[in-house]
Amino acid sequence: MKHLPATSAYWRKREPEKARWGVAEYLLAIIADSVRWLVWSKTKDAKFNRKRPKPIPRPGDDEAKKQGKGRMAGAVALTIEEVKRRLALPRK
Repeated sequence: MKHLPATSAYWRKREPEKARWGVAEYLLAIIADSVRWLVWSKTKDAKFNRKRPKPIPRPGDDEAKKQGKGRMAGAVALTIEEVKRRLALPRK
């Protein structure tokens, strides 16, 4: 089940909202959000940081907000020392 495409019958039955969105739909939503933000950034409203455009809702966003989980849920901030240590590691 792990490697089934999101549009398979299994996922359409199990999570119908998420099954409607494939990679192309997510990419188009990202592009649309970026264009809307870019157009807004050239307005007087942007100068005063008001009427910021809202992103296109993605499947699962409502459930994540209800559970207190967003796109950055579980993210941990690193200390400056940890960032420097990781940057100093040899690269492959």
